[in-house]
Amino acid sequence: ALPYEQLEPSDKPQMQSQPIQGIVLDLAAAKRDFERFNSQLLYPAPKEHVEFARQSLYRNNLIGPQGHITSLGKEVVSLPLSVHAGIVVARAREISVAKGLAPETLLLPAIGVAAVMEAQGILTREARLYGSQPREGRATHSSARWRRFCSGGMNSDHIAQMQVLEALLNASSDKLEDYGIHLNHFQIARDTRNDVCERLCINPDIAANALNRDTRHMLLEAIYSQYDRWWRVVPSHRGSERLRVKPVVGNGG
Repeated sequence: ALPYEQLEPSDKPQMQSQPIQGIVLDLAAAKRDFERFNSQLLYPAPKEHVEFARQSLYRNNLIGPQGHITSLGKEVVSLPLSVHAGIVVARAREISVAKGLAPETLLLPAIGVAAVMEAQGILTREARLYGSQPREGRATHSSARWRRFCSGGMNSDHIAQMQVLEALLNASSDKLEDYGIHLNHFQIARDTRNDVCERLCINPDIAANALNRDTRHMLLEAIYSQYDRWWRVVPSHRGSERLRVKPVVGNGG
């Protein structure tokens, strides 16, 4: 915590302190000029925030080099989700259509992942502590009971919490607490899942299929699609054993 004298006199407006990718993408979809919109605000977004948002959207292939919205961007805008969660669902839908998969095979698990992301996780702090560190005496703690639903998913937090969400969709509040579930966050995730299913004309009462090796790999591909910059390790010089990290950037690359 900062000393009192170093604290800001008041909270900064959201346009100056929060990510604005969603607003930039919405205006691109509406074919409205963001610069004009921003200049009319009482507290406009700083130029560096605007540039960061545009670069992020471009790298995710949501807008083109001239700022026009892409087909993937239109798909993300149509979903009742934030940009990054929307990318996961849009990419899973793209893969499902290409491979002719039923919604419960890949798309429903991806919607569950996006719902957990929107809720900022569905586990309590104690459940995360005991569940992620199964040391002696911890695995038997009541808040670690959620682990039983995570078959093959513990090495991915997104997938693990999605499996918990799917398993406990119709559970009572008392049962959720027994499993270490944050009730408010769980309700947000469940409502988000229902909203996305309704938007995509999917019956929310259908249970997602258990993931096999192939579908898990495809789901991870959809999850990784949300990241707007990748890095790769390369040799420093020809024949050198020293390594350095090099950014990989591009338009949806």
